[in-house]
Amino acid sequence: MDSRVLPRVDRQLMLYQRWLTERLAVIEDPEHRRCLQHFATWHQMRRLRSKAEKGPLGRSQTSQAKQEITQAGVFLAWLADRGRTI
Repeated sequence: MDSRVLPRVDRQLMLYQRWLTERLAVIEDPEHRRCLQHFATWHQMRRLRSKAEKGPLGRSQTSQAKQEITQAGVFLAWLADRGRTI
């Protein structure tokens, strides 16, 4: 990357993508996994990539995205416990 043979990759974005893949893999409910995957793809990744184009991401930005996924998963479980879906 430093010699410009490979395109630059934001380290924090790469680490977030790895975390997301691992996090989604342990979600048992396929509908919850699908909802969280869509949320991450269409909302979080788009936002993070846009910010990464302007400069390196900080840990706080990806930590916030992780927290959002975690809380969304908790919310989906809370709904399921009450016989509801999103």
